Amino acid sequence: MSETLPMISKLLGHSSVKMTARYAHLSDGAAIEENERIGRLISKLMELPDERTTRDFRRYARE
Repeated sequence: MSETLPMISKLLGHSSVKMTARYAHLSDGAAIEENERIGRLISKLMELPDERTTRDFRRYARE
């Protein structure tokens, strides 16, 4: 199933279709790589103890 750009814009909460269109040209490979990077970051963050600071978060985000 393929969604329209206006539907994707609405689902993402963008204020305009123009904003969504700025990113619509990304190749599947680029999107997959970015999703994997974000997933790794989330996994690392979930392992942090609650008392970690913003500084620690920024350090993990760079890795």
